[in-house]
Amino acid sequence: SPVLHCHHPSQGHAGVHFQPSLEGQSSPAVDTGDLTTVGLGSLKDFSSPHLNSPPPWHSDTPPSVAIGIAIATEPLLARGTSTSRIRQGFLHLLNDSPVSELLRALTPERATEQWRSHNEVGRAHYAAVRSAEADLGIPSAWARMLLAEPDRRSSGLDPRCTYLLLHIDWTSPGAKTALPPIELRKWRAMMMHALATPAAVARYLVDHVGVELDDAPQPMIGFWLATSSKLTQLIDLDGLKQVEGSPPSQWYDAYAVADAAGETPNETATDWLTRLCDRALHLDSYEEAI
Repeated sequence: SPVLHCHHPSQGHAGVHFQPSLEGQSSPAVDTGDLTTVGLGSLKDFSSPHLNSPPPWHSDTPPSVAIGIAIATEPLLARGTSTSRIRQGFLHLLNDSPVSELLRALTPERATEQWRSHNEVGRAHYAAVRSAEADLGIPSAWARMLLAEPDRRSSGLDPRCTYLLLHIDWTSPGAKTALPPIELRKWRAMMMHALATPAAVARYLVDHVGVELDDAPQPMIGFWLATSSKLTQLIDLDGLKQVEGSPPSQWYDAYAVADAAGETPNETATDWLTRLCDRALHLDSYEEAI
């Protein structure tokens, strides 16, 4: 299973491979021209499988945290693992560490909520929502998994890759009001949970889906923060000062590519936080806080 060390292909040495979005700009394409990178970013435009969830970038869309993962795999055989087994394994993946730890770190404990399959699209596309069984409102989280398909032509996704999208809405249980922001220093833990997820997804694909992993393209992860106004809806600056005349961005995008010779997850989280503070929050003298 892949360990996510990070590498910047354009520089030829260890470094983080990502670019944050700035306020007023569309989400950027990463500068490698790699179809996997472009496809991973396009996952942000996927809507929730639950019809009550607002569409992406709608004015009523609550603040959110999302991660996207791309892993190269062989395609699923028509006579391979049963759809039911894949679906059950997908729910197990969402209920297990590190996904469960990321959810606990980001959302209040909700004993009545559970992951349930919802509004799936065929044998290669699975979806789930996290909500109470009788809850007709907006789910607190949702996920999609798209298995590799040789004839995939839509959405800019690489046909060689299996994709996972996990989306967490920043809302209080049973309400549309946003949760309080989390202190900047605590976002390292969120990023570390996210960076542990590709290895768990790889194990699931081998053990529950029954597909082999391919060497190219390398596994990739995207970490995305989105708001309708500014990132301080998600992040408590805890008294840190912003550079005058530089308002915080509405969203932040970070990417990393697996590379055994690259950075450790902790180093990658440091780079992500540094870019977040410099490029999206425009903070001064923040180094000790991260």
